[in-house]
Amino acid sequence: RRANPHPAGVRRIPRAGTRPARVLVVTDGEAFRHTLVTGLKALGYLAGGVPHAKALAPKVAASPVDILVLDIDSDRGCEHACAVAAHFRKQRDCRIVMASGSGVDDARPPGCEHCADVYLGKPIDFSELSALAASMAKDLPPGAPPAA
Repeated sequence: RRANPHPAGVRRIPRAGTRPARVLVVTDGEAFRHTLVTGLKALGYLAGGVPHAKALAPKVAASPVDILVLDIDSDRGCEHACAVAAHFRKQRDCRIVMASGSGVDDARPPGCEHCADVYLGKPIDFSELSALAASMAKDLPPGAPPAA
């Protein structure tokens, strides 16, 4: 009997339109980034990750992104995260999930009130992130398949 490759309690989601949603996770926590990306891929998303905002531009240039999961860096703060989100959103119509160290879901840190579509407290609950991504993917316009 084959083992279930999906995290406990999480089901594979249907494709968004004619293609799977493209998700990019930006966090400096290597193990955390790997866990989120691996879980999202297991659900059928085209997922990738980068350790910081500087690595975001080349990754997005190589393959467009539909959903950006952006970890608010405690060293740089909310202003930096908002600047990254605003710059990214100018280049592409996308959905942004911002992770905050507040530990409270939907807690918008001061200065970050309007930077993202959704705010999640850290640690991020993967089943909640996958449900949000599925909901956001339903609203995405169908587009060309991702670049190879």
